[in-house]
Amino acid sequence: MFVDHFTEAFKSAPHQVRPEILAHIPNLLTSDDNSMLCIVPTPAEIKKVVHSMDPDSAPRPDDDTLIFSNASMRHLRRLMSFLNSYEEASGQLINKNKRTFYVPTHATDSLIQKISKTMGFSRAKLPIKYLRVSIYSGHQKSAHFAHNISKTVNKLQGWKKDLLSSGGRLILIQHILAALPIYTMNAMPIPTTIVKAFHKILANFFWGSYEGSPKRHWKSWDTIAQPKESGGLGVLNLHHMQIAFRTKMMWKALTTESIWAIFFRGKHLFNCHHFEAHFPSMLAADRKLWRQAAHIIHSNHRIISMDNSPTTYFWYDIWTGEVPLKEFIPEDTWNNMPHKDCTVQEAFTNPTRISNIANQIWSELFHLLNFSNREINDVPEGVISSVAPLWQFYGKSSAIGTQLDSKKIPQHWLATLHQNVSGQKNLETRIPSIVPWLTPPLGRLKLNVDGAFTMTSGEAGGGGILRDNEGKMCWAFARAYHVLKSSLAAEALALRDGLSICCSKGITEIHLIPSRLSQSRLLAHWTLPASCNTLQPRQKLEAEISHARREANRVADCLASFGMSCPHVVIWDSWADLPTLVKEPYHFDKAGYPSIRP
Repeated sequence: MFVDHFTEAFKSAPHQVRPEILAHIPNLLTSDDNSMLCIVPTPAEIKKVVHSMDPDSAPRPDDDTLIFSNASMRHLRRLMSFLNSYEEASGQLINKNKRTFYVPTHATDSLIQKISKTMGFSRAKLPIKYLRVSIYSGHQKSAHFAHNISKTVNKLQGWKKDLLSSGGRLILIQHILAALPIYTMNAMPIPTTIVKAFHKILANFFWGSYEGSPKRHWKSWDTIAQPKESGGLGVLNLHHMQIAFRTKMMWKALTTESIWAIFFRGKHLFNCHHFEAHFPSMLAADRKLWRQAAHIIHSNHRIISMDNSPTTYFWYDIWTGEVPLKEFIPEDTWNNMPHKDCTVQEAFTNPTRISNIANQIWSELFHLLNFSNREINDVPEGVISSVAPLWQFYGKSSAIGTQLDSKKIPQHWLATLHQNVSGQKNLETRIPSIVPWLTPPLGRLKLNVDGAFTMTSGEAGGGGILRDNEGKMCWAFARAYHVLKSSLAAEALALRDGLSICCSKGITEIHLIPSRLSQSRLLAHWTLPASCNTLQPRQKLEAEISHARREANRVADCLASFGMSCPHVVIWDSWADLPTLVKEPYHFDKAGYPSIRP
């Protein structure tokens, strides 16, 4: 009966519940309970409820406001003038019984009396709780966070933990207990003693107790609080969460322009890179966490796009390898070197203007590619202009995690870089160019297609990929073609299939990028009977066609090569399902990794 009911419920809509099924569901409320709940409250009952409420509180959530101000009389009078203006304009009055002010413990009695007389507020003492977070003055104490521990203990007292299995306890720890201190930890660091106390409570609950005493803990909590892939049980490690929250806040301070971020940078990172910040105005316990957060960001952050990062530091940020460039500079040289805070764009815009920067660039290239010229003064001006593209190529390689292979750099370019001042003939014509894959404009999609043909076996294939303005894949395809005699014909068929898929998916505007076909050659091959059938889209398709260099069409080229072995058309909707040989160029294009065109 139940199987038939739910089968019909999932097949048809609307569906009515059978009366015989309701007869098997027990009632939680009796008819007497239901009758009592339906009775209209009497005036006496309403009066009792209203009079039991706090007379100083409104029947809605509290909306207390904290205002930080200077203690001078001029600032206090201006603050009171603002509050009075607010009352007059809004009609909302400030509760006189809840108006308090807080001053440091070393404040004098005369100052306290002046503040109380000027503002009409009464003095209160810290710590207090605001939005469930302790606000205190002076050193951090465990007592400021005791309410978090008591909340956890009270939660455990309401559970019948002796009746739970170890798996049930683990689920409660993962989804309830371990999440209780997260809100406070996100707002501010909590003492290490409190974190250890949380871990002890969780461990005792997990292992259970016998006759009021905790059972033996067969594994340490540091082992349990690890991912399952690392041998743990997937429980949050609160020590790691502390560092994660500080890293998140540090990243926001470095990358956003909020009022808090501007204040944080002005107070703690003034005229200093975050990697060398010491946070002297913070408490010792907080200072350690913020340093760890700064080091995590510094060791894991890679500058992917030099053009989009005008604030990327040339010496401090990691954009050319696994460590900052400053690590290659001797300490005595570093201490006396000017322009330490220059950005990558400043160094490459005019490297000769910053002599020390240019010398260091050339020195790094000397070690990397075994150049014969080390001093920048011995290198022609045209060669200096070619250093920037090479460093961009090297920086992209390191940012994505690949090693720069000097064999990929054209030999005649290396020969050009080896020239001295007297060998400047035809210098500009011998410098290769950097060819990246360019994203389409915002709101447009780009379709790259290519064809492949093997003369010896007669096999042919085609492929294509559609991407958005962020380089993310919408879909990709590959397939084999038969009875063809050139890669141009295969590319024409791939273009036809790509447009057909666009039409079938309702895409009406694309930017079309073939690899070998210009518009005139495209039209010629489009009329070949052996190449293409007539394309009849179901709706109007607007396509802007432009040619791309082969180096900027790496993904479509790999798809075409893969398509020669496909017996039928294959369409991928996720990049994770792409063939292995396609994933690497796809990630390179998305990250802005360029190719070198001789």
